[in-house]
Amino acid sequence: MKDLLKLLAAWAAFVLATIATGVVTTVLHLRPITIPGQTSVATQLLLQLAGGAVLVLGLYPLARGLSASAAVRSVALGAFLFFALGVNGTIEGKFFTHFFDGKVAAAAVYYSFLALLVGATLGWLFGRREPPAGLPHRSPLAWAGRTAAAWLA
Repeated sequence: MKDLLKLLAAWAAFVLATIATGVVTTVLHLRPITIPGQTSVATQLLLQLAGGAVLVLGLYPLARGLSASAAVRSVALGAFLFFALGVNGTIEGKFFTHFFDGKVAAAAVYYSFLALLVGATLGWLFGRREPPAGLPHRSPLAWAGRTAAAWLA
């Protein structure tokens, strides 16, 4: 029951991100993101809210499994959301479809709010505070070397 309330809070953060996007895009006079065709605004909103619930449920196991401080978990989840959905989705929507024609700025606002609010909420509500078991403590130079080796592999 406790996790269900936390999931509802994370979904509420998604709803807040959607509302904040609408406010900011209106204030900045950006073209809103809409689904092409004859889909009504109410239907688009309901589909987006349902998708938000699926997104939060999908991130639940990941958020529960993270071990670090709440701030580190929030940054990790927010960055994951921003790059996996925001950057990837915008590239696909811009170059492979006509979904974001003239609407890339609105997409950037949406994905930024989504990453910030949902990532922070999931990071603060789920996970463990202790450091991950078995993660060795290395210097930043050692981590840079390992990252470069993994990237070149």
